Amino acid sequence: MIQFSLDIRTAISLLGLGNMIAACILVAYKIEAAMARPYRQFIAGKTLQALAWALLALRGEIPDLLSADVGNALLFIGFALEVSAVSIAEPTQRQLEMVYAILAGCGAVAFWLLAETPSLRVALASIATISLFGTASAAMLRMVNASQLRRGIAYLYAAFCLVLMFRSGFAVLTPAGFGLMTSNLVQTLAFLAAYLVAIAGGIGFLLLIRERSEQLLAESERTLKTIIETEPECVKVIGPDGSLLQMNRAGLDMIEADSEDQVVGRRVTGIVAPQHREAFDDLCRRVNQGEIGLLEFEIVGLKGTHRWLETHAVPLRNNKGQITGLLGLTRNITERKKADQLLRESEGRYRLLAENSHDVIWTLDLGKRQFSYVSPSVERLRGYTPAEIMAQPMEASLTPESAIVVDNSLRSMFARIAAGDRTRLTGVNEVDQPHRDGHIIHTEVVTTCILDDRGNPVSILGVTRDITDRKKAEQELARLAQTDPLTGLANRRHFMALAEQELARMLRYGGPLSIFMMDIDLFKNINDTYGHQTGDVVLQKLGALFLDALRDVDCIGRIGGEEFAVVLPQTDGDRALEVAERLRSAVANIEVPLARGLPLRLTLSIGVSTLTGGGANLDTVLGQADSALYEAKRSGRNRVCVYGRVS
Repeated sequence: MIQFSLDIRTAISLLGLGNMIAACILVAYKIEAAMARPYRQFIAGKTLQALAWALLALRGEIPDLLSADVGNALLFIGFALEVSAVSIAEPTQRQLEMVYAILAGCGAVAFWLLAETPSLRVALASIATISLFGTASAAMLRMVNASQLRRGIAYLYAAFCLVLMFRSGFAVLTPAGFGLMTSNLVQTLAFLAAYLVAIAGGIGFLLLIRERSEQLLAESERTLKTIIETEPECVKVIGPDGSLLQMNRAGLDMIEADSEDQVVGRRVTGIVAPQHREAFDDLCRRVNQGEIGLLEFEIVGLKGTHRWLETHAVPLRNNKGQITGLLGLTRNITERKKADQLLRESEGRYRLLAENSHDVIWTLDLGKRQFSYVSPSVERLRGYTPAEIMAQPMEASLTPESAIVVDNSLRSMFARIAAGDRTRLTGVNEVDQPHRDGHIIHTEVVTTCILDDRGNPVSILGVTRDITDRKKAEQELARLAQTDPLTGLANRRHFMALAEQELARMLRYGGPLSIFMMDIDLFKNINDTYGHQTGDVVLQKLGALFLDALRDVDCIGRIGGEEFAVVLPQTDGDRALEVAERLRSAVANIEVPLARGLPLRLTLSIGVSTLTGGGANLDTVLGQADSALYEAKRSGRNRVCVYGRVS
């Protein structure tokens, strides 16, 4: 029977060499980034084991603390890193590796505690470590190889390593030895097996890493392909020469291609509308230089359909960072383009209307209380340009009184909206606005409140119209309705209303009030003799005289053909008599020129009534003044009579 013998130092050196060779094999192999962590971890484990065996081989030449204790510590750290790396790379084997680690670790610690000498500790730790390497390497080989035959060999190899572990343990504990094998043969085979296992473990781990990398890559490719194919937008890859390399189903539908074979290898610019080809080529050029680009362009599909597309393009790079093509994500924006076109046309129509409207169309930002748009017609209305108006606060466009009116109107509307009433968002107000030259313009403003999605007011849409002419017409109509057109005095209806107001004020606040009833003497003769035109001149002269002679607070009106009435507030009987006499005398002194002959002279009869207390109404006071006038006429005309006495 052949006897093999191998001294302990050489065997341990072989173990270190085997682990170093395995580490070098791992370092020389390029691995994918996805498996970088377990790959680096396994290299570290093999390197630590190589260093540990080197320290153990120097037993006797360096202190026991460094060679035995540190060496064994590095052995177990290195193996722990290996086991962890295998567990990360192949999670399904984690439980198996944990069992191996616990069994071997417990055995090594137990042998170490039972040993009495450093050399025995080294031997025991080495035995446990060798067996542990064997089981771990066998497990890795079993995981990598899928065939039943190789799996069976791996299981047998693992069992052989376990037998070696128990055989070595019993050989140390019982010097008589274990009867199945000689000590030298077992020792030699154990160390040689451990040497081979150290190398096989590195190769096995490489195979495992490679297989896992390929699996991860395949899974990643399947996932990416699924994502791309189910992506509702077009995903395409264009080569540096502008030819199409790849396109998903959504993209093929977008360009009306039945299959990828119809378009792969063809230049993409072939389907781009002629007017956009230069821009598309420029996009490809910029992206191939490393930029990121975005472009909207029109295409003509393979079946003739025109579509608008938007492409976001980025450069594709290889593992050396070199640009190999363009990756584009393209979406169909045809409907958006149509909507934009309709919107532009609509905006153009409305802007045309706004900018050519005589009325001023504007929008007001409620947050800033400034105009965000004002039509050009504002310059014709107020003398300011739209830019000047938009630079001013809202209040600058209103007189102080109108600003208060508008502010109150807005507050009222906001209160209704806050209370949930959104049915009355439109209002009409008449406001006064200052012109650039200082005069005031009367305007009518129609406003509509604009709400946001949450129902809060955000802006006002308004139309402002110049109503200055209308206001003048209304004022003229009011004046005509209240004024005698011949004399310019209040007509009978308006005079009676003014008289009622003054009488009510006197009755409320006290004080005297006097009323005149006046009549031109023999006015009928003037009309009959000189004609109605001369009579009209007489009435006009008397109207002007009355306006000039009386106070602003006095109310005077023509209440009949040649009859006039006056209300004098805060005027007692004596003062009223003085005023009446002054009027009578002034009328007696005027002359009305005639076409032929001497000027016409006039006289006036006046009846006066004074009220100093309550209990009277306007009809009573007027009746008293009319009675006094009748007395003045009966007494010879051209005189003043006071009700209750004769002047």
